[in-house]
Amino acid sequence: MLRVGTMCALPDVLRDLGEDPKELLSRCGVDASIFDDPDTPISHATRSEVVAFCMAATGCEHFGLLVGRKMPLRGFGALGLLMRYSRDLRAALRSLVEYRRFQVHGSMIHFTESTQAAELEYEMYAKDRTTPDQIGDGVIGGLYSVLKELCGPKWEAKEVRLKRPRPTNVAPYQAAFSCSVVFSADRNAVVFDPGWLDTPFSRYDRDLVAYLEKSMGVFAGSTGGDFTRDVRGALRKAILAGEATAPALADTFGVHERTLHRRLTDEGTSFHELLDEQRFDLARVLLEDAKLPIAEVAKRLGYTAASSFCRAFRRWSGMTPETWRERRKMFDYRLLS
Repeated sequence: MLRVGTMCALPDVLRDLGEDPKELLSRCGVDASIFDDPDTPISHATRSEVVAFCMAATGCEHFGLLVGRKMPLRGFGALGLLMRYSRDLRAALRSLVEYRRFQVHGSMIHFTESTQAAELEYEMYAKDRTTPDQIGDGVIGGLYSVLKELCGPKWEAKEVRLKRPRPTNVAPYQAAFSCSVVFSADRNAVVFDPGWLDTPFSRYDRDLVAYLEKSMGVFAGSTGGDFTRDVRGALRKAILAGEATAPALADTFGVHERTLHRRLTDEGTSFHELLDEQRFDLARVLLEDAKLPIAEVAKRLGYTAASSFCRAFRRWSGMTPETWRERRKMFDYRLLS
């Protein structure tokens, strides 16, 4: 689930494209009044269906991008307020990473910095992926807009990276981002000069920040079961990055390793169970590529030897990776014939 506030600009974009939001959304089976309250929860599947329907109805192939670029900071609700009155951009982005995961489930935002660049990366791990390109465009467009709103008109990105294939018409992307845009990238991300991170915000309000952090901390503590869901998503990224260890994952969530294990235990699972689960899921995805050697699949999943991966896969599925791949190929053939 996620807050509808993350796509609060959608009705305005429809109006810009000459459509009546109320009439068009009703044809999609959605009451336009849900956009009146940004805290209204909707599912990832519903968001994807709405975006796909609007894109088809308007004929606009970059509909998600338009919605994202109109995204205001207030769309994040109390989190947006916390970011606006933070000490500086670094503090605002750390709050975004820490608290957004309690507002939006099924995706994560990662913040990294080095002496050369700062980067906000978006990763979706929800099962429904009807319109991944549109959603990726929208979230990155939204992050770009929020950074511009926080830092002022002089802020510019160094580069925007999009996993989507290069569209036929790149003009809307060039107009939306005043920087280099890389398509078919390995991740969805906004890259910018790290010098902006220490720029103090003139509107910093220590008391308000403390109050909002306390309020959001209480909310975060009451969302039972969501931590496991977020850990699943973080593990997928960590496995492929070769960093799928409990200490590394604990650092990702800003908690002690003991806290990580305790929270997972409280939700009826464990780090090793989730690691096994995500490795099996990713293994099946990688095995879909018949040209990828088994040894390479094992390496990408963090196994030092292909034999170890094969034993694990047999434990998961009752068959070897080669047998699974052959059966999958036969299944696909029957579907096509």
